[in-house]
Amino acid sequence: MNKDQLRKLYKDIRNNINNKAEKSLVINQKVISSKYFKQSNIIGLYVNISSEVDTSLLINICLKDKVLALPRVNGDTMDFYLINSINDLKEGSFHILEPKDYCQKIDVNDLDLVIVPGIVFDHNNYRIGYGKGYYDKYLQNYQHIAIGIAYSKQIVEHIDHDEYDIKLIDVYTEDD
Repeated sequence: MNKDQLRKLYKDIRNNINNKAEKSLVINQKVISSKYFKQSNIIGLYVNISSEVDTSLLINICLKDKVLALPRVNGDTMDFYLINSINDLKEGSFHILEPKDYCQKIDVNDLDLVIVPGIVFDHNNYRIGYGKGYYDKYLQNYQHIAIGIAYSKQIVEHIDHDEYDIKLIDVYTEDD
C-alpha cells in the first residue's frame, strides 16, 4: 500500500477503536513516567483532533510542571509557540486549536522533547501523518528527542519512508 492508502485505512481503523479515553489515559501516563518526559523542561506537544490520542492530560501536566509549546501552521510551515494557559489558544488551520498571535515563537532546538501525532507508525518509529509534511519539515534539524503517541492498532510492521521522513526515538501505545 502507498502512503495515501495507509493514511485512509488507518484513519478508519483509528476512528473505530473502542475505549479511547481509557487507552489515552494509559498512553499519557506512560509518557509522563518516561525518562524523556522527566528529563525535559520545554515540551512541544499538540492539541488532539477527532480520534487521535487525547492529549489533554499531557497538556495540563505540562502547563503545571513544564514549559509548554504548541504548534501553529503558517502557510506551508509550522512553528511552536509558548503558551501559559488554554486561554492562549484559538481555532486555527484545519480547525485545530493553535496558539494565539501574541504567543512567543520558540526555536526548534529550544524544545527538549517533541510529542508527535500520526495516523500510522511502524516498528522502526517512522510515521505517516496527514500528508502535508509539517512535522517532518519542522524536525529536519531538530537535535533532541521526538516521540510519537498512538493506539496499538495504529502500529504496523513497516512503512516505506523517504529521506525527508523523520524517525522518532520511540512511539508510546497503551500496549507497550
